[in-house]
Amino acid sequence: MPSEFPRRPRLLKGALVAYDSESSDPIPSIFIFQYNPERISRTLSPVDASSDPASPDSGGGDAGGTPGPPVETITFTLDLDATDALAQPDADPRVAEHGLLPILSALELLLYPAGEPSLPDDSQALPGSTGIAPNPDRFPVVLFVWGRSRILPVRLVGLSITEEAFDPVLNPIRATVELRLRVLTPLDVREGSVGHGAYLASLAKKKDLARLARGRDSPDIPLVLHDLANVYMEEGQLTQAEPLIRRSLEIREKTLGFQHPDVAHSRKSYASLLRALNRGAEARRIEARARANRKRKR
Repeated sequence: MPSEFPRRPRLLKGALVAYDSESSDPIPSIFIFQYNPERISRTLSPVDASSDPASPDSGGGDAGGTPGPPVETITFTLDLDATDALAQPDADPRVAEHGLLPILSALELLLYPAGEPSLPDDSQALPGSTGIAPNPDRFPVVLFVWGRSRILPVRLVGLSITEEAFDPVLNPIRATVELRLRVLTPLDVREGSVGHGAYLASLAKKKDLARLARGRDSPDIPLVLHDLANVYMEEGQLTQAEPLIRRSLEIREKTLGFQHPDVAHSRKSYASLLRALNRGAEARRIEARARANRKRKR
């Protein structure tokens, strides 16, 4: 007999998927979150066309001054706990021997260039500099997986680790890890790469979801549409006002019913606008439809 309700939805876990940029191995390293973070902070900042595309905080606008996608950063905290694994050391000998050091080391290496960095001559190194020029192509390609709709190429730009408990040989066995990720755009990754494809797929999904929000027929939307239409009409731009009044009428008919007083008001406004646009035949059809509907209701 199953111990859980069979139709209980399965909890998805977030993950980081890391590809070694210099490796020919198509199988990535996958770090599944032990516990999903309770809170994720996302910050999106528009990119000024004059910003330096080479800057790490730039959205990658091109050299011609065209602004790129917004700079998006994602910050969250992971809780790591090896207590349960230590209670069954045979199940995971790596944790029994090293505690959380393997997973912490793997996360730290995401900040390092792939492969062995080459040091330049002392004459080329600037005072206070490591002398290692950061080459974006040499860093691991990381995908942040947070549900089916959000799989984003990112670069780890900040990592803060707090080790909170240790085993007898000082391996950390409980820790919190704060990660700061910057979302990469098609201007940051090579066309045809997994990061390029992931960004475009995520952007397409975002546009689909945004269309769902715009498609909601809230009773408040016609009021806003009427106000916008009035702005155009005050400026004499009747052609621009027409689709707004028409959409307002459509929503009110759908949400309030054909005979509602607000619907009649919108219909009258729309007919008047059509006449002002020399579309009297359309106005008469709308008025005739309204009269026919009133007769059927009697």
